[in-house]
Amino acid sequence: MMKEDIIEKYENSGFNGAFEIEGKVGILVVDFQIGFTDPTQSPLAGDFSEELSRTSQLLDKAREKNVPIFFCVVGYGNENEAGIWFKKVPSLSNLKLGSPLLEVDPRLKRQSNETLIVKKYASAFAGTNFASLLIANGISTLFITGITTSGCIRASVVDSVQNGIIPFVIKDAVGDRAKEPHESNLFDMQAKYAELLMCEEAISFLQNEYSPQ
Repeated sequence: MMKEDIIEKYENSGFNGAFEIEGKVGILVVDFQIGFTDPTQSPLAGDFSEELSRTSQLLDKAREKNVPIFFCVVGYGNENEAGIWFKKVPSLSNLKLGSPLLEVDPRLKRQSNETLIVKKYASAFAGTNFASLLIANGISTLFITGITTSGCIRASVVDSVQNGIIPFVIKDAVGDRAKEPHESNLFDMQAKYAELLMCEEAISFLQNEYSPQ
């Protein structure tokens, strides 16, 4: 089936709505930790240099505009904390609490006042206080970057909608281990759960249109 036919099929099924950026904006950076970004240290990692570079540019502008920034990483004190997920992805056992693999990639220059959430599952919301933090900060819209598009990005986007927070995926600042799942999940998230923005568009919005709440 051609892409145009797929788009038409989705639209005919009623997947034709759209979100707008509303209220206070926050930034969610998903799993840009050494365990996923440094292939010399972890079998889970890949080369996401371009996505990291764009995320760094977005964060620089967010800091300038006092936009709240939230980082999440995956880490475990023991294997029981991941439940059955370890059976599917046994290499997660490398991500032990206290390990350098949990450190946010230094290219993002995380600041001491920027929240770090340690999660056990794919979504930044699952089993964490992230939803409460967003409510406490009055955040209505999330700009989301990180990895992987088909896994933790998608899971976080779906949970964002389910928690009443509007998700905007920064299209060129998220990545995956293969092109096909990356592109198919971007398409499906756009259709059902999120809007897509290029990093340049997100930066331009913060620079020219956004007034911090």
